[in-house]
Amino acid sequence: MRAEKAADILVREYLGRIAASVQEHGITVQIIVIKGRLHMQITQYAETNPVDMIVMSKRGESGLSRWLMGSVADRVVRGGNVPVLMVRAQKQEL
Repeated sequence: MRAEKAADILVREYLGRIAASVQEHGITVQIIVIKGRLHMQITQYAETNPVDMIVMSKRGESGLSRWLMGSVADRVVRGGNVPVLMVRAQKQEL
């Protein structure tokens, strides 16, 4: 199996678990996996499809590391016209 296909499967399984836990609360969730310049793809998709809200997780980078690498979440918040809910990522114990 190619590495890209394996990664795609892992991403979809991970998002599926998160979506299932959110749907237990009666919230409709749609999983979309996109490739490319993420902030541009996310805002473009949200503006051209019936999207009520974008929910993103933020790792909590700050200062120099965020400035040097940029933040997809920050760019989505600033670049789109769809409401964005930011949630802080939690460390998972293995």
